[in-house]
Amino acid sequence: MTYQFLHLMQIHDSAFPIGSYTQSFGMETYIQSDLVKDKKTLKEFCLSYLHGNLLTGDGLLVKEAYEKTLHKEWEQVEVLEKLCHGMKLAKESRDGSLMMGKQFFKAVSLLHPNGELAQLETLWKDKERKGHYPIVYGAYAATMGFSKEEALGAFLYSSVSGLIHNAVRSVP
Repeated sequence: MTYQFLHLMQIHDSAFPIGSYTQSFGMETYIQSDLVKDKKTLKEFCLSYLHGNLLTGDGLLVKEAYEKTLHKEWEQVEVLEKLCHGMKLAKESRDGSLMMGKQFFKAVSLLHPNGELAQLETLWKDKERKGHYPIVYGAYAATMGFSKEEALGAFLYSSVSGLIHNAVRSVP
């Protein structure tokens, strides 16, 4: 087991302080409407979220941010940031993504005080740039040398796992 793998596990732990623990990404509304009420409906919601949002939305943005960061295409990272902001139609999703992105960057910056993240810091220092979680995460994963497959797999897994944790706390 490598340090890099352990670090990847650390940043996806539910206790890592980015606020994902409090984000239901719309599931709370489904629970209140009694559409998610048991194991079967939770599974349906998670599969729908995985295929309809993560794989074609946030997961794709993570992949692109990873690749653009690897090639130091910073203008394209900014384009992805704007695209991500426009894709988040619901205010709660937009706000959650921004909050998690900012908290994630703040937390990982504390782990790397040597300036390894200097280029990324300049991207999100400006108020004009948003700092959505999939973009920040993808850029960070590339900067830290995680493989694209490991980073994407961990991102998708922890996203669905977070939904399940929320459901366990919310479904009577």
